[in-house]
Amino acid sequence: MPKREQEIAIKEGRCEDENWIVRKDKSRFYANGLTTPIFCTDKKIAGFVKITRDFTEKRELEQRKDDFIHTASHEFKNPLTSMQAFIQILQKHLEKTNDEKAPSLVNKVQHQHDRLLALVNSLLDVAKITAGAIEFHKTTFSVGAWLKEIIEDLQTIVEQHTIILKNNIRVKVYADKEYLTQVIVNLIMNAIKYSPQANKMIVRVTKGKSTVTVSVQDFGIGISKKSQEKLFGCFFRVGGTRGRTIPGLGFGLFISKGIIERHNGTIWVKSEEGKGSTFSFSLLLKKSTFS
Repeated sequence: MPKREQEIAIKEGRCEDENWIVRKDKSRFYANGLTTPIFCTDKKIAGFVKITRDFTEKRELEQRKDDFIHTASHEFKNPLTSMQAFIQILQKHLEKTNDEKAPSLVNKVQHQHDRLLALVNSLLDVAKITAGAIEFHKTTFSVGAWLKEIIEDLQTIVEQHTIILKNNIRVKVYADKEYLTQVIVNLIMNAIKYSPQANKMIVRVTKGKSTVTVSVQDFGIGISKKSQEKLFGCFFRVGGTRGRTIPGLGFGLFISKGIIERHNGTIWVKSEEGKGSTFSFSLLLKKSTFS
């Protein structure tokens, strides 16, 4: 048994891992292993027990599901690309006419096209994250300037809520700016969506010794402790009568978690029902760039 598994089992009470194992007859199976420590009466370690289960069928089903999502997403994206081209041609044609109603109808078609494209892109991100195939193009950039630009852009389309940026310290990170933008926009839009009675939300930046933490606080419906445990799972949506009235498919937080963890960061939530939620993520600072 690997020493690393023993150390985790002692520290956390258990260690679970999954990988492919080759049998003596050269066939292989996908195994789920659960290691737990055995203690003597004097609380010293007597040994370890590891239970291994064959998860091959489960693994194959998950792989087929991931393959289907990836293939279906690409199949949807091809006609959407063509649709976008025809919409642009139609818009140029209508600019030459005096039809006042047609442009409004075309804009509605464009809006629905954009919604469907966003859904397809989310499905592709889910497939990439699940398969561990997401690729980053990292650059060094200022967290403060990045957040300021995003909030200014979002504020132009958000009418009910004022987005307040606090403690905007000047630090830099080395990360994929586009993917992190996807994360912060998702958190901000969720905050707005789940606090329909509020008129503000707060984005905070705090610096640790080697990390920077970005938090998004809302004053909305909040999330139960039971739901918080499943919140970052794929397709999970907040339960409760009020929560179910809000549209969404449960991709956003799963994708955000995958993006942050692939940056060697962490993401978490603190929430109280009826008082609101604060979603936070932390990233490693770029060394010697506290400018």
